[in-house]
Amino acid sequence: MNEQGWTRDKTPYLVFPCIKCHQFSYVKLTQKTKKCLRCGRTHQVNSIISTGEKVYGITNALELVKKRQVELMGDPQFKADNSFKIILKQENRLNEQEHSDQKDSHKHILVPVKHTVGKEEDYTLQFKGMLLKLAKMYKSFPKYLIDIMAENFSIPKQQVTALLRNMIRQGFLSYSKEKKHYLLSN
Repeated sequence: MNEQGWTRDKTPYLVFPCIKCHQFSYVKLTQKTKKCLRCGRTHQVNSIISTGEKVYGITNALELVKKRQVELMGDPQFKADNSFKIILKQENRLNEQEHSDQKDSHKHILVPVKHTVGKEEDYTLQFKGMLLKLAKMYKSFPKYLIDIMAENFSIPKQQVTALLRNMIRQGFLSYSKEKKHYLLSN
């Protein structure tokens, strides 16, 4: 009598970031190509082996993809706590006049999320930081990416449109009507 049972998947997979959009994906090492589900770029598996991580089993591959995507979008421990956010030092240089007495040699610094002006909260610093992070990942980006990132940065949806207008008015951001994309001004 043969007993049937569960066996572990020992198939080797490669978890890698897309060269174009940086979205993480997985592919069996026996495949020749893999198409990015986000941007459609086709990757040759033999050329991306050095950029990825090798894991065994589909479950491990999926878990690693999820983990890397969370790391790409930002540090999750600060998403739960709305009182502080990580802002890159480069982003903080925009506000050196406000914080000239504060110097930090670390790559990241903690900045309070909400600055109150009267009764309304000012999300300008977080929004600039978010735009710099988007510009680092993409040359230009559509509005829906701004909306997704604003949600991750705990910026209310009602504030996003006003912040976009202010950033364009200040010359920090520009809008390409033919491409319907935003991009940082130089």
